[in-house]
Amino acid sequence: MTHPESFWVGMLGLSMAGVGMLLWLVVIGILSLTAYRFLPLRRSRSTFWLGMAVLVPFACLGIPFFTSYAVQALAVIDMHGWDAYDQGLRVINKHGQLSDGSYLSVFWSAAMGGGAFVLSGFCVIPLTTWCMHYHPGRKPEHGVLPAGVVQLDGAPVLGAVITFHLVAGERLRGYARIDADEAGRYECFALPPRTFRVTVTGVGVPPKYGDAAQTPLQFVWDSLGPVTQDLNLESSVKKLSQFNLDNTSPTR
Repeated sequence: MTHPESFWVGMLGLSMAGVGMLLWLVVIGILSLTAYRFLPLRRSRSTFWLGMAVLVPFACLGIPFFTSYAVQALAVIDMHGWDAYDQGLRVINKHGQLSDGSYLSVFWSAAMGGGAFVLSGFCVIPLTTWCMHYHPGRKPEHGVLPAGVVQLDGAPVLGAVITFHLVAGERLRGYARIDADEAGRYECFALPPRTFRVTVTGVGVPPKYGDAAQTPLQFVWDSLGPVTQDLNLESSVKKLSQFNLDNTSPTR
C-alpha cells in the first residue's frame, strides 16, 4: 500500500532532494576553496591513505545509517514521542507505514526519501574534501605558490608564523596561515592570483610586521604557479645603528 498522500510526499521529497543537492555543491565548493585553513599543507601518500582508511568506512556506514535508521527513528519520536518508540513503534516500509498500521505525516514520509538522500550526501563530503586536498596527484599549478625565507636583519626568524591577508578594496581578510621551519623557510599552496598583505610574528620580530594595517609587506601575484618571495624584515635596532653610523663625524 502507498501513502495516502503519495503525490504530495513525492513532490516534497523531490524538492528536498533538489535543495539538498544545491547545498552539497555550496558546501563542497566552500570546503575545496578553504581546506588549507584547517588541513595541513604538507601532504604525503601515507597521510592520504590513512585518511582514506578512516573516511571511506565512515561514508559507507553513514549512508545506510541515515537512510535506514536515523530518519525513521527521528520521525517516529517526533510524531508519537519517545515512549511509543521505546515500546516498539517502527516504520515498516518505504511508504512511511508504521507497525501499528498508521502512516507518517507527509513531511516525514518525504524526509525518509529526499531528506535521507540529502543527509547521506553529507557523509561523503569529508571524503571528497580529503581527496581534493590530500591527493598525491594534485597539481600545485591550481593556485599561486609563494615560497621563500623569512629573515630578520639577515638571520632566519625562529618560530615565524606568516599570515596572508587578501586585500579587497579597503578591507583585509586573513586568508592563509603558514608556519616556517627552523631555517625560516615557508611554502604556501593554492592562493588566488590577487594582492596580499603579509604579516609575520616570531622571536624578535617588530610589532609592526604582525599588524596587517602597518606591515610594509604587500605583494601582487597575478599568475599561477610557484613564486619565490623572500620576506626580509628589519629591526629598529639595525635602523638606529645605521643612522648613528651615517651621522658620525670623522675623527681628526
